[in-house]
Amino acid sequence: MKKLILFCLVLMVSVFQVNAQSANTEKASKEAKELKKEAKKAGEKGKSEAQKGKKKAKKAVDDATNAPKSEAEKEAKKAERAAKKAEKDAKKAEKATEEPKNEAEKAAKKAEKAERKAKKDAEKAQNDAKDGVEEAKKAGKKAKENHADRASEKGKAMGNPGNVKDVENKTASSVKSAGEKAEVEKVKNERKFKNAPAPLKKDGTPDMRYKANKEKYGN
Repeated sequence: MKKLILFCLVLMVSVFQVNAQSANTEKASKEAKELKKEAKKAGEKGKSEAQKGKKKAKKAVDDATNAPKSEAEKEAKKAERAAKKAEKDAKKAEKATEEPKNEAEKAAKKAEKAERKAKKDAEKAQNDAKDGVEEAKKAGKKAKENHADRASEKGKAMGNPGNVKDVENKTASSVKSAGEKAEVEKVKNERKFKNAPAPLKKDGTPDMRYKANKEKYGN
């Protein structure tokens, strides 16, 4: 009887141990599965982090590569702008240098033109003065001749006092008509030669001392 009870107890302990072992095995299996899942998640997370790190590293490399290029482009554009500005300043300076030069040339031409005009006016005045002297000489000579003629006629008429007044009136009339005739002739000549290329003489005819008058009217 005791042996039977002992056997039952041993059997119960064995069953209990088997059940406990089975329970422990199932628990361990579950824990192993959980650990496996966690390990898988950790692996996927690590892989994702590795890809992110790889992307960041690539971006960092690209940034490091492009950074000098971008700076170089900025410096190149800056240098190009500076060159354009320098070229513009050079053109402006050149223009500022040419303006006084042009003004000086204009002033020189103007002075030269004024000098030629003054010279021409001086020559004309000199010629007019010469003409005036010649006209005065001619007038004085003619006056002397007329006076001598009048004196001669007056002397001839002294024998007849009534004729003296007639001779004086005749002489004055002839002198007056000669002056009017000369004035009329002068006006005609001035109208005729109004388009003369050079100055005219006192009587209105072209002054042949000027080359332009000689070329147009001959001698």
